[in-house]
Amino acid sequence: MDSKRRLDYALFQLTPTRTRCDLVICSGDCKEKLTSGLLEPFIAHLNIAKYQISKGGYSITLSASVSASWFTKFTLERSLVVIADIFQEAGLPLWLRPYEVLVTSSYTALIETIPDAASIHSIKSRFPNITSLRDFFVAKYEENSSSYKLAQRNFVESMVGYSLVCYLLQVKDRRNCNPLLDVEGHIIHIDFGFMLSNSPGGVNFETAPFKLTPELLEASILFNPGFRVQLKL
Repeated sequence: MDSKRRLDYALFQLTPTRTRCDLVICSGDCKEKLTSGLLEPFIAHLNIAKYQISKGGYSITLSASVSASWFTKFTLERSLVVIADIFQEAGLPLWLRPYEVLVTSSYTALIETIPDAASIHSIKSRFPNITSLRDFFVAKYEENSSSYKLAQRNFVESMVGYSLVCYLLQVKDRRNCNPLLDVEGHIIHIDFGFMLSNSPGGVNFETAPFKLTPELLEASILFNPGFRVQLKL
């Protein structure tokens, strides 16, 4: 199905336990299974879906008005961009860095490079004296300077944003090679090859809803006392 073709509706087909689902998109005579996974993250913020499931049955139908040109396969596939737009429209102080992927064949694609950023693993390997993110921030931005305070805010707002994304999309395999840290202090997650029902090796051994290690939590609390308040919101 063409990614820009307007959809008639999206259908969540539930399993007998009503805990998992397949997401099927429909346009005219064309139907395509887009993905599958746990039901709860899909409908956590969709009141109409919760209403339908409360009535029983094993399917949930989502549709939009005829004039809603945005309701396409492309929109559903670019979930990260959509979530970023939702954060912005709601006026939430959260930050995401969507990046482009250009599909070139069934097996290959060109992925946009994120400049001025390095993985947490790379940072620790490059600087042997750096043992934690807090050490890195103190060394790079000079504690209590204006640049340090700006990096505090950037770190917190981006980490909370990506924590929500990882929870909603069930993003897995969050090793230190995947989250990047840019020059402004933002956390940027990359490599979304394992999400929803997909897991490394086909075995879903990850039980945490998103990555929030003691190191990240320590850095966040030390950087900004308001972190706990923002995370609660």
